[in-house]
Amino acid sequence: TSQSGVYSMLVPPIYHSLYMLKIIVVLLLAACSIASATYYRPRCPKVAVPKNGYQYGSVQHVYYKGSKVYFKCNPGYKLHGKSYAVCYGFFFRLKWTSSPSCVPAKCNSLGAPDNGAVKPTTSVYVGVSVHFSCKNGYKLQGSSSAKCLSTGLYDKPKPKCNRIYCINPGNPDDGKVFPSTKLIPIGKGIDFKCDDGFELDGERWLMCQSNGKFNHPTPTCEPKPKQGCKKPGVPLLGRITPYKTHYKHGESVHYSCKVGNLEGNSKRTCYAGSWSGTTPSCRRGHYYPDDPYRPHY
Repeated sequence: TSQSGVYSMLVPPIYHSLYMLKIIVVLLLAACSIASATYYRPRCPKVAVPKNGYQYGSVQHVYYKGSKVYFKCNPGYKLHGKSYAVCYGFFFRLKWTSSPSCVPAKCNSLGAPDNGAVKPTTSVYVGVSVHFSCKNGYKLQGSSSAKCLSTGLYDKPKPKCNRIYCINPGNPDDGKVFPSTKLIPIGKGIDFKCDDGFELDGERWLMCQSNGKFNHPTPTCEPKPKQGCKKPGVPLLGRITPYKTHYKHGESVHYSCKVGNLEGNSKRTCYAGSWSGTTPSCRRGHYYPDDPYRPHY
C-alpha cells in the first residue's frame, strides 16, 4: 500500500486517464477490424460492357470476388475473345478480367460453283449478299444469290451449274431424226428425213441454242401432193365447168352441150396427172344442110 501510494503521488491523475483512454481506443479499433473482416465483403467495380454488345443472364447490381458475367453482341456483330469476365483480386483491390469485344460479323466465302463464278469472291459482312452465275453452256440450279446472316452462315446454299442440253423431240410420224440421242449439246444439231411418199413441212436441220431450245420448231412429215392435170378435152358443141388451164389432184369438171345431147361421161376427175374416163361428145338428131355444126362423115 505504501508503494501504490507512492505511485499515486508520482503519476498525476490526468495522465492516468489518458492511458486508460488509449487502451479503450485500441480495443475498439481491434474490434472494428475483427468485425470488418468477419462481416464486410469487398465489392467488384462496375464491369465494362463491350461496345455493340450487352450483358445477359442474371444481371445484378452488386458483384463480389469470383462473380462471372456473360456477354452477347448485337445483330451483325460477333464476340472476339471469351464470352464472360470474372471478378478477382485481394480484398479492396478487386477487378475484372478483360471483357470481350464485338466486331462486325462476317461470312466466309462460299466459293464459286463448278463451271460458274461468285461475286464478291472474299468474305462478306452481315447483311451483304453474294451473287452466282454460270458460264456459257451451263444453267444455274438453285438461288442466284445468298445473304450473310448474323450467325455467320448464309441464308441459302451454294447453287450448281448444270450443263445445258436440248431435248431431242424424237422421230416424227412417217419420218426419222438423226441422231436419236436424247440429249443434244449446245451447238449441235439434229436432221429430219421423211419416209417415201411424204415430204417435210418445216426446217430439216435444227440446232441446239444456249437457252436449251432448238432454233426452229419441230418439222412434220406430210403426204406429198398428187400431180395435177392440164385442161381436159372439150367436145365440139360442148363446154366444161369450171374452165381452167390447170386442175389440182382430186378436182373434177362437168360437161354439158351447147347444142345437141351429151354422149359419154358428164363428169371427169383429175387423179395423179390423169383424167378419169374419156371425153364425151355432143350430137343432134337433125342438121340443116348449111348448119355449121353439121358433122361430116
